[in-house]
Amino acid sequence: MSLPPERPSLDVLLDRALQTGGETDGFDFKELLDFRNNAEHKIKLLKASGAFGNTDNGGHIIIGVSNDQRIVGVARELAATYDQTPVQRMVGEYFAPPPAVQVRQHERDGRKLIIIEVAPFRDFPSIVKKFAQSGKETLREGTFLTRNVAAESSLLTSEAEVRKLCDAIAIRRARSIVELIQ
Repeated sequence: MSLPPERPSLDVLLDRALQTGGETDGFDFKELLDFRNNAEHKIKLLKASGAFGNTDNGGHIIIGVSNDQRIVGVARELAATYDQTPVQRMVGEYFAPPPAVQVRQHERDGRKLIIIEVAPFRDFPSIVKKFAQSGKETLREGTFLTRNVAAESSLLTSEAEVRKLCDAIAIRRARSIVELIQ
């Protein structure tokens, strides 16, 4: 069995994200996400987590960076609410199987950042299992999320997106079988 690739340092990851010129299929910038006190922010975090989990490479939600790639940071009190266990538990409450998330904190230029790494699905993509709505944000039970061409978290709706997800499932299943045989 091969070792997983080494993760880049948070500084390298942040530099890579800031050099992209905007949000991509691998990076989502959020200036502020107070998931405990704002239901709309909670749904945005869940949607981004579910969408990245259903992609080939996963992705990173970077909180404390504006959409125009300015590092604005978050209050230390807010950063303290971002702990691995409650975030993973919340994601597990809304998705089956839940995407694996890794919550990491970082400081750049005296500003606190939260970086949530979302791993791509292993065997099966995540489906929304619980409805939630607040403001303009909605999670619909029984739907799949993905990152669209505009680098947004959206419902899986086109034939091409469904085919891509099915191909990814087939490739992962084949890899699992090969690993078992070896």
